[in-house]
Amino acid sequence: MNDILIPTALKDNIVVKPVYVEHSGKIEIPKSALQFKKYDANVYGYVVSVGKDFGLKFKGDNLKQGDIVIFQRHEGKRFIYERETYLKLKPKWVLAKVVKPSE
Repeated sequence: MNDILIPTALKDNIVVKPVYVEHSGKIEIPKSALQFKKYDANVYGYVVSVGKDFGLKFKGDNLKQGDIVIFQRHEGKRFIYERETYLKLKPKWVLAKVVKPSE
């Protein structure tokens, strides 16, 4: 039996599979913009697992496996499981949930 194992979030954490976007080509950035570069970097990822207590601290829609969330680049604890990189995030580090606009 080939069961796929995934990391499971505990307590009020979520486990996210981050998506890293690589930029190719040469882009010129004005020096005045460089001072904001480290603060203006959000990342998104796919929710892999949600801890049982996450809903108690996260004021908003409940998250579930497969949802897309946005968080700041250097938040969370990175870990590697089965050669895949994951992040453990706290509710306060989730900036937004990506949803399709209702038609």
